[in-house]
Amino acid sequence: MFVPQPTNAQAFLKDRKDPPVAVFWWPRRSYASCDGTVAVNTGPWVREWGKAVGYFTTVWKRQPDGGWKWVYDAGDELKAARPEGGDVKPVAASCGGTRTAPRGYGVPGTFVGPVKYGSGISNDQTLAWTWAVDSRGARQFVVQQWTGKDWTIVVHDRSAAASE
Repeated sequence: MFVPQPTNAQAFLKDRKDPPVAVFWWPRRSYASCDGTVAVNTGPWVREWGKAVGYFTTVWKRQPDGGWKWVYDAGDELKAARPEGGDVKPVAASCGGTRTAPRGYGVPGTFVGPVKYGSGISNDQTLAWTWAVDSRGARQFVVQQWTGKDWTIVVHDRSAAASE
């Protein structure tokens, strides 16, 4: 999680009570590795019946017992909701082709150092993610999915620093 710097979620949430107003969220887009062991969901959230809106993105890993645990969760508040609704249309990565390493996406010139990075990739190397956050809390998150011939960016979230 980011608050606004990367933080261990278990430690951060350990003694916190549930918020007084629930956040309603639902996945709108879902991407999975070819082997089905990693998935990324992204979609809108709403609080206080639309008084606050935003988006979330979560990376999930399937556990040996068949359950799922998240390994990355972030999002941001928006001035207006993203135009997302309806049914989730999951997209699975291709199992074919000779895989290459995912492309880097670069850090924009607007980041202020030092910049922290993190990344992950599914065991079958068909779904990869990278995050970067600068000293002010400005953040980017990119998910790339293997098409069988090349990598395509399927999620690219950008969050401004808290003071912006």
